[in-house]
Amino acid sequence: MQHVSSAASTKGRLMTWKSAIVLSCTALMAALLLAHVGWVNGPIYHKWSWQRIEWTRIYAAMALAGALFFVGQWLLERRNWPAGAVVTLMVIANISLQLGGLGARDEPFHLRRLWGNVNSYQINSYYPEALNYAAGQYGEGVGHWLKEFPQQLPNLKLHAAVKPPGQILLCAAAIKIWGANHHSSMAVGLFIAVMAGLSVAGVYAMLRFLTGDAKAALGGAGFWSLTPALIGFVPLFDQIYPLLTCGLVICWGKALQGGRWRWVIAFGLLLALALFLSYIFLQMGVIFAGMVILRLGKTGWRHWRRMAVLSIGAIGVTAAAYALFWIFTGFNPIATFIAAWGSFSEIVQGMQRPYPGNVPWDLYDAVLATGWISLPLMIFFLVRIWKARESASSSFVPPERLTGLAVLQLLIVGVLGWLPGENARLLLPMYPLLMVPIGLELKRWRAGQRVMVFGCLWVLTTLAVQNMKFIP
Repeated sequence: MQHVSSAASTKGRLMTWKSAIVLSCTALMAALLLAHVGWVNGPIYHKWSWQRIEWTRIYAAMALAGALFFVGQWLLERRNWPAGAVVTLMVIANISLQLGGLGARDEPFHLRRLWGNVNSYQINSYYPEALNYAAGQYGEGVGHWLKEFPQQLPNLKLHAAVKPPGQILLCAAAIKIWGANHHSSMAVGLFIAVMAGLSVAGVYAMLRFLTGDAKAALGGAGFWSLTPALIGFVPLFDQIYPLLTCGLVICWGKALQGGRWRWVIAFGLLLALALFLSYIFLQMGVIFAGMVILRLGKTGWRHWRRMAVLSIGAIGVTAAAYALFWIFTGFNPIATFIAAWGSFSEIVQGMQRPYPGNVPWDLYDAVLATGWISLPLMIFFLVRIWKARESASSSFVPPERLTGLAVLQLLIVGVLGWLPGENARLLLPMYPLLMVPIGLELKRWRAGQRVMVFGCLWVLTTLAVQNMKFIP
């Protein structure tokens, strides 16, 4: 009995120290943000511009928008609400925080920036290019446009010049339904905000599968819903990508776990869709290949032939989907990729990134995007796992190794120097996996301490939105 009491006392002191570290980090970063300290908003070759939104306006908007999140935490602990209902409140709260932070930039509060930014060549060139398409500038009919897309790609502006046609077609569909006016651009902006919000549910489902722990999944999803990356970049299409990441990880994980071809097919088709929106998902090959290796490490290397067949099958499904699309529409995915890579290479060459000095800054961007206190929480988790030599037996793969894989992916992207800057935004598809260690760490914290962490993150995100201009 005395041993149990001593262990409980030791754990209590440890949690007190952890809470103090999180609070200290929050206070430090809050002071640095308010003082507009130079390095906080990024490296010299790409800084997020400083701004100062009026205090009462931004905090009133963010408090009202975030209230549902904290109501959900109270209902979870005091009324034992089901996880699905709590996650739903998280999703609604996140969408509200996105719109609240954007609307608070204007006096009085207004969402004109939502459709204005969608309609901007500088921010979202997909919608303006969709307007050109709708006006018949690139010929009549979607089939003809898709067939000619590789040749037209170098003539497109900014972001659209380095991407496949999916985002332009999505905007064109909105224009077809609502017309070439602010109603269609507003619909696109709201669609992006909703898809970003749904990634909170995606992170919950992904963590529930990967860890086998509902409490860890709720902690990770809750943290994700309050991060600057998921709130500050609306209405950029990058916010759609985390939801696709969650779907890809779940489908591929289930395929590797059970060897069932329906999950292989689902993964291959979802990957084809993701690559129709952005080539950023090609960089996530490290994650998917790493999942195979980690799964073999848990189940035994004698299964390598089955894993190889599943991997080849997944690539085959994606290739078959594009081959059929090519046959029926004339869209050439290979020529499109080559043209997009050429445009992308020209952009990267014009960037002043001091390689390899960019690597630590790329990692810092990930810390910034996930709210700064993500770093101590991940360290707490890894130290605990290392000391206890423990691992979650019910998990898909050892979570500490999955954490290492997620960090390795970020390191490889930085070392290869593939991204031209703005990595807080460009790395969005890779952040959901960082919620694995955060969720597993937060599940060990008492309810009040978890709410304290969420409150700290809300403060830092609100300060980031108030003081840093993630989009013009």
